[in-house]
Amino acid sequence: MPELIGLRRHIHAHPELSGAEHQTAALVAGELRLLGWDVR
Repeated sequence: MPELIGLRRHIHAHPELSGAEHQTAALVAGELRLLGWDVR
């Protein structure tokens, strides 16, 4: 759970414009891949 809180804090500390959340999407996709999810 602390990892999830850290991820949320990072996302909120580095906001992106609506519709242009490329770094956020890459960050979340990377975390999901670490958990074994198939992200496309």
